[in-house]
Amino acid sequence: MSSLKTNDKQVLEKLFQMNGGGVLNFTHRTQFEFFRDDVGVNISDEKYNYASGSKANLVRGFWMVASDSLVSKFVSSIIAYIENQILIGDLSRADFPLALITRGYEIANSLIGIAPNKSTDIMSVKEDEFINREFKRLSLDAL
Repeated sequence: MSSLKTNDKQVLEKLFQMNGGGVLNFTHRTQFEFFRDDVGVNISDEKYNYASGSKANLVRGFWMVASDSLVSKFVSSIIAYIENQILIGDLSRADFPLALITRGYEIANSLIGIAPNKSTDIMSVKEDEFINREFKRLSLDAL
C-alpha cells in the first residue's frame, strides 16, 4: 500500500486530469498499454478494481495497493508522458503549470525517499530557464 497522503493525491488528480472518471487523454486501451509498457503492471488486474472501474478509479485502486516504489515509477512515467504529449501537440502546456509538474516529481521522489531540492525556488525562475537547467542536469547525470 502506498503512503500517498490526501494532499498528494489531490495534486496528482489535478495533474492527471482525473475529474469525471478519465485520466489525461487515455482510452481504456491506451491506459492499459501505458501501465503495461511503462510501469510493468496489468492495470486490469482485479486487485486494482476500485468503485466504478473507471480509468481514474483504476489509478486510485492502484494507489491503494501498490508499493511506494511502484507508485513513484507510475507518477514519474506519467509526467514524462504528459511532457511528451505536450511536445507532440496532443496536450496543451497551459493545462500543466510548472509548479504542478514540479510538485508531481517531488511527490514521486518523496515516495522513494528523495527529499525535494529546495536550492531552486521554481516560482522565481522562468519556465524555459527551469526546463533547460533541468534538462542539462539530467543529461549530465546520465553521463
